[in-house]
Amino acid sequence: MSDEPKQVPANATAPAPTPNTAQAAAASVATGPASSSATSPSNATAPMVATAAMGPAHEPAKQGAAAAPPAATVAKPSANEAVQAASAWIPPKPIANDTAFALIKERFAVVERDPMDKWDLTLLCPAEQLRALITFMRRDAQLTIDMLLDISAIDYLSFPNHREARFAVVYLLKSLATNQRIKVKVRVEEEHAHLPTISDLFRIADWMEREAWDQIGIVFDGHPNLKRLLNHHEFVGHPLRKDYPCQKRQKLSVNDPMIDQLVLRLRQNGYTVLDDGGVEAPERLSAPGANPATGGRGQNDPTLQSAADGARAEPGGVL
Repeated sequence: MSDEPKQVPANATAPAPTPNTAQAAAASVATGPASSSATSPSNATAPMVATAAMGPAHEPAKQGAAAAPPAATVAKPSANEAVQAASAWIPPKPIANDTAFALIKERFAVVERDPMDKWDLTLLCPAEQLRALITFMRRDAQLTIDMLLDISAIDYLSFPNHREARFAVVYLLKSLATNQRIKVKVRVEEEHAHLPTISDLFRIADWMEREAWDQIGIVFDGHPNLKRLLNHHEFVGHPLRKDYPCQKRQKLSVNDPMIDQLVLRLRQNGYTVLDDGGVEAPERLSAPGANPATGGRGQNDPTLQSAADGARAEPGGVL
């Protein structure tokens, strides 16, 4: 027999490697190119066949190939870190009361600080400067007083050692951005218990002013519908005045259908109220600024109040 190695045809199927052959292939690959060149041709063929038979699953075992980089791991923040990140934004703090008063005093010389308020900032403002003061505090970049919390009316009739006007109306205001709180007190004489309305500056003031008039008797000039809110429409007097008889009772004979408020709201929304009580819907609910039912001035316009009483409002506008 000849010692020459047998030639394997190109289309011949390679025999399945035995475990010894696979181990030899792994050892041959591990030794690298230097040791492979010293082997005989017959020995060099076996590892190549065995490596091909093992397939790609065993290829990472080759030291000559570049190892895949490990997957990057992102550490999840702890609960405390998440809370700290969420609370990293700190809202602007309200300015000091003295600073706020100095800012207002510079603009309104007639405004004073209420000496009865030892802790908070309460401004004493004349009635004729009320609307201008509230508008200024609402637009000022440092104050940003943009929320009306409440309107409270006070009767000082039996208050000890009181020498000022009998009534006072206090407006509780707040800034949503800085939580700044400022109170505005307006003294009202009993002989002329009138104040200008701010219901066009704060919509919520509508019912607040109605309550102050109903209970104390302060008239808010320019209010769109200053009628009783808590007491019935036949009630006479104002029950929270100190001189009102606390045991007095007033009965209601006829219910208030509140048609005037319904008619006003319907006409504001573009409906036509007929004399026989019927309602005609508008052809199309117009966008703001194009509703022909409110006269272009909104519910605070006196024309709308007369419209609620039966007169026709001028065309051209909406709330």
